[in-house]
Amino acid sequence: MLLRISYFFLEFFRILLGANTIKREVIGISIKSIIKKFNLPDVYLSKLDCKGCEYYLTKEDLENVHGVEIEYYVYLKSHKLSNLIDLFNICKYNLIIFKNTPHDLGSIKNRGNILAEKI
Repeated sequence: MLLRISYFFLEFFRILLGANTIKREVIGISIKSIIKKFNLPDVYLSKLDCKGCEYYLTKEDLENVHGVEIEYYVYLKSHKLSNLIDLFNICKYNLIIFKNTPHDLGSIKNRGNILAEKI
């Protein structure tokens, strides 16, 4: 599976780094592919901190994953916390949603953490 850096991220880094920004294509891999490649029957904790990839999780990715910790950010209009909550509910996880720091004044709809444990 080939993932391309989104236009948003490219523009973000161009603004941040200016002329030093380099665009590269990278190969991504799904959780399901990692589990299959390394023959992992069960995953007890999966930590995701990959700036947007959490919105590409599927039911199949979470099939044999017992616990997940995600730091999520809403970068695009299609990124919605409600979609992540729905996915974890469908896959039968208990959820705790919390802010990154106690001093974070931003909306929990836009950024935070999810700790999920399969029921």
